[in-house]
Amino acid sequence: MTQQSLRNKSPIRGKKSFGVPATLIAELHSLMVTEQKNYVRSSFSEGVTKLGISILQTAKQPERIFQHGRYLGIPGSTKLQKDCIERNLATPKVQELLANRPSARWPDLEQMAAMPKGSLGWCVHRRLEKLEISILVDQSQIPESQTDEEFATTRAFRLHEIHHTILGLPITVPGEAAATAFYASTGSVPTDIGTLSSWMLRGAYEPSGAG
Repeated sequence: MTQQSLRNKSPIRGKKSFGVPATLIAELHSLMVTEQKNYVRSSFSEGVTKLGISILQTAKQPERIFQHGRYLGIPGSTKLQKDCIERNLATPKVQELLANRPSARWPDLEQMAAMPKGSLGWCVHRRLEKLEISILVDQSQIPESQTDEEFATTRAFRLHEIHHTILGLPITVPGEAAATAFYASTGSVPTDIGTLSSWMLRGAYEPSGAG
């Protein structure tokens, strides 16, 4: 694969893009193919390059994670990710939750606001209201009947803001890094580890720790 073909497949190509310099991409690719001379090229090698670009781009511009981070999910299609999820689902605590799972549909903001003062739901609502954000999605799109993996994935996304509330984590790079470090250390899922790598690299672009 040539440097030009790498540019063509990159989500950050173009004169006006805020991309990683082509020389850095070339160096990254060079390391991948020269350090292991007997390396057999596969379809995953292209994914690794895209993942590396997403990690670097998100570290450089964390406020644009939804644009730059679209390749952070690449590890999600690997056998390693599947094995990790299956192992996590098989743990006793998760099995107990799955056996007595609550509804996949959560209270709306008005219902949270009406909960007893000081309750978790009330605190989450107050935080979301103050930050002017919402974790709620179109609940009609969430089926009541989900596979174990679908339920666990939906719950994990929903719990993110609750973790921010309980732990007092700000919506900043350090705050997101702290939350992701917790997920990566407890679940050991490749997608979380990739995202954490990006947050940790932020210091290379912003040594002051701002972000």
